[in-house]
Amino acid sequence: MKKIIGALLVCSVLLFSASSNDKKTDSTRTKLQTNISSQKEASVDLESIINNFKKDGLTVNEVKSMTKEDFGMAPMSAKEAKIFGIQKDDSGEYMNARIFLFEKEKDLSKTKDYYDDLGKESAMAFSYTAANEEKLILMQFNGDLSQNLVQKYADSADLKLTPTNFTSSTESTSPYTEQNNDSSDNNTSTQSSVSQRQGYGDHNANIRDARYQEAIEKGATEQEATAFANGSEPIYVPQAPGPTADAQGSSAQQDADSLSLTDFVNKYGMSPTAWKVQNGMSEEEALRSTQSLTSGEMQLAFSKYGIKK
Repeated sequence: MKKIIGALLVCSVLLFSASSNDKKTDSTRTKLQTNISSQKEASVDLESIINNFKKDGLTVNEVKSMTKEDFGMAPMSAKEAKIFGIQKDDSGEYMNARIFLFEKEKDLSKTKDYYDDLGKESAMAFSYTAANEEKLILMQFNGDLSQNLVQKYADSADLKLTPTNFTSSTESTSPYTEQNNDSSDNNTSTQSSVSQRQGYGDHNANIRDARYQEAIEKGATEQEATAFANGSEPIYVPQAPGPTADAQGSSAQQDADSLSLTDFVNKYGMSPTAWKVQNGMSEEEALRSTQSLTSGEMQLAFSKYGIKK
């Protein structure tokens, strides 16, 4: 009888233990499923962000997944990446925005640093960046776009726009923009006009500075020099006649082929490539015909035109 009672007690203990283990297993499985579900809900979807742009009235043209050619020389460490057009430039090509999703914060930082460093090396290669390190999202925008417009995309995607140390000509208050009553249509026209005269667009600080200095040296007031630097026709009277435009152009052309990059920049306030574009040559022709390129120009030549130097 005692043996039977003992056996029953052992069986009861085993059954209780098995039931307890089953409950623990079920609880663990439920927690895992909950965590997986939460992670899925928290995951970022680039398609949703792009759809939010459209809902917020922001332009998204010809969106597509990025290819190796779209990355150019930038790191290809993103988990997912898309590119789309925002506005067309004077040549009819879209000024693009790129949006990246990463798995690691260090990959985001590396890609962001790549674009930021390009702009520091050469104003011609400047572009805007905006990021959210918690969501591991990065966006990069064409540097010819207005900062106000870029800010709207950053706000829509909950990103922090990287600060810049300049103001584009379309956002500054100058006699030229005030004459056009600061309307959005006229600002767009002004930006287009400036881009045609300056070659690389309103982000080329070297060209604007050179135009401003030229006007000051020839007797312009600060207002007149600022207007001229931002693209308007000169309205000042030079104090003394200088070399003819043909003579200056011929001399600069010779210097572009003979002087070192540093000597040319010191003399003309811009790189040989930037000077050629300002004086009517296309960007691609200027990059191909110039031997002494800045590091930023080399990056641009390869990523945009496949030029290797």
